[in-house]
Amino acid sequence: YTLTGLGGGADGWEIAVKREPKGLFSNWLCGAGKGALLRASRPSGGSSLVDTDQPVVCFVAGGGVTPAIAFARGGVGQALIVHHTVRTREAAAFLGELERFAADGRIVYQLCVTSERERPGAADVSALVDAYPIASFVICGPSAFEEAIAGYLVAAGVARDRIHIERFSPAGAPPQVDPEAKRPSLPAVGPVAHDGPTATLVVPLTAEQEALELIIQCHREND
Repeated sequence: YTLTGLGGGADGWEIAVKREPKGLFSNWLCGAGKGALLRASRPSGGSSLVDTDQPVVCFVAGGGVTPAIAFARGGVGQALIVHHTVRTREAAAFLGELERFAADGRIVYQLCVTSERERPGAADVSALVDAYPIASFVICGPSAFEEAIAGYLVAAGVARDRIHIERFSPAGAPPQVDPEAKRPSLPAVGPVAHDGPTATLVVPLTAEQEALELIIQCHREND
């Protein structure tokens, strides 16, 4: 997931998670109450555009808007142009905030609603390349969208080193799963430390057991 709030420290970090109808983790997370605890790794990765002094044009679609909102909040580039493709206005994440940024002159915002018009094509991309000839271009969205926009940019004469594609992928290789293997057993419950009405239990788990425990927890939350 992309960091959409870069405060850190006492303000914490913010990510944006799209709730998918059949998504185990997204449904569990979006349904968790305020104050719910989960184990998370530290942020990793980065952006080569953070210190650029050139304009930045973002072509984003659906949940791929997250890098653009992070750039808008953090102030990236000489100018920030966000071309945002969505199926309906109701499906446009961060729409109100992006429109406020545009009204304040902080960004240029173009919303493409595909239920009302065609998807962005070569002409749309070429127009922005002509308007911002020295810009860096960021693409984030479904794979087909990313490939199409990248192709339009190359056809418009943009050098490949000025095209940055944000792809969401797991850290490391996916685990090898043996379909014949038995379900790993979880460790026995250890002692519980009570503090007034609350109880705390710490159980050391292997990586495989942590993954299994998360899946079990997600199923329980959705039952």
